[in-house]
Amino acid sequence: MNKKINEKEIEEMNKKFPTGHYDRKGKTIGLGTWAKLLEDKKYSIVEQKEVKIGKKVYFVSSVWLGIDYAFEDEKKPVIFETMIFKRNNIKELLGDDIYQDRYCTEQQAIAGHKKAIRLLKAGKICNIK
Repeated sequence: MNKKINEKEIEEMNKKFPTGHYDRKGKTIGLGTWAKLLEDKKYSIVEQKEVKIGKKVYFVSSVWLGIDYAFEDEKKPVIFETMIFKRNNIKELLGDDIYQDRYCTEQQAIAGHKKAIRLLKAGKICNIK
């Protein structure tokens, strides 16, 4: 059951939780706005690509998280993530991710997505066997 969030719910959540979430530019937004943006796949997905290496298939996904995953020593919120998953022939993801990296900016996420694909193709990701 995927109920879409309505404008009244967005306003109520933003009042209760006005900080702790960020848009793609790194600007602070309320919980309700974050929840609404997260529903929008065009907004939350930075890049996604299927990569075939021999008979194996991998799914590389870079997304906007909108929640700060930074440790205390980070100066900017870490709000983007790239992950690589193994995939079977019917497009199901197989188990846990085999690679993960996080970023502060959308530009870093785009560059990180490309880097993850290069590493995967070069056999430099240890869990691809």
